Amino acid sequence: MPDRYDYPAEIERGEDERFVVAFPDFGWGATDGAGRDEALAETKDLLREVIATTTREGGDLPKPSRAGKGRPRAAPQVQIALKAGSLRRVVRNRDVATPTSPRARRCRERGAAQVESRARHQGRND
Repeated sequence: MPDRYDYPAEIERGEDERFVVAFPDFGWGATDGAGRDEALAETKDLLREVIATTTREGGDLPKPSRAGKGRPRAAPQVQIALKAGSLRRVVRNRDVATPTSPRARRCRERGAAQVESRARHQGRND
């Protein structure tokens, strides 16, 4: 779990002359803009989405790599960083089931078994 949530963005000019921005630390997601400034303005939305999706799916947020020339840092809104950090701590410390966790799978299986049991029981009493 990183202590910081400001990630370096890579900016490239696409074949259609638009500027494409991605966060290599995540390995997925991209946004673009007609100009460099417009593309950079879109990075906050993209960063919010990759952090939210990674967290929601139970994944670990990557540690931000170093920024460099042509790799400006982008930081999410404070609320997003706080939610991401808090959610991961709660999940890890309290064994909360995330949608993809083994605990969540066991809960779904247990629920399905209970539904089947009730259906069999009701069938005998009709």
